[in-house]
Amino acid sequence: MTLFGPSFCVPILAFMFNTIYVSFNSGESRMSIRGATAAESEERIARARNRLVLEQARAVGLLGAAKNTRLSGRVPSELIEAAKKRAHVTSDTELLELALSRLAIEDDFGARLVGRKGSIPADIDLGV
Repeated sequence: MTLFGPSFCVPILAFMFNTIYVSFNSGESRMSIRGATAAESEERIARARNRLVLEQARAVGLLGAAKNTRLSGRVPSELIEAAKKRAHVTSDTELLELALSRLAIEDDFGARLVGRKGSIPADIDLGV
């Protein structure tokens, strides 16, 4: 069994779909989206995406109460500031936690999809 097999992905995808659906289809969200500037909308979407990533990482046991490892390195300050701005986070710890969570739970769906190109015979009736 792989960590990201069907038994893991289906419930997570359902959770993510339901969360996004409820968030964007509630009357309150529609009202705020209409009156929001592009920057406010971008920030709201980024924060929702960040929350979902962290919840997914927590659901598979990658995040918990214990923060028992220290990570350090030298990177350009411009890179850190640009990443914080794009992710709408303020601390280095938030940025590292989010970035590492995204890497750890990233799937290979895109690569697998592209790899299947040409695998369905051209003469098959798709019923479309």
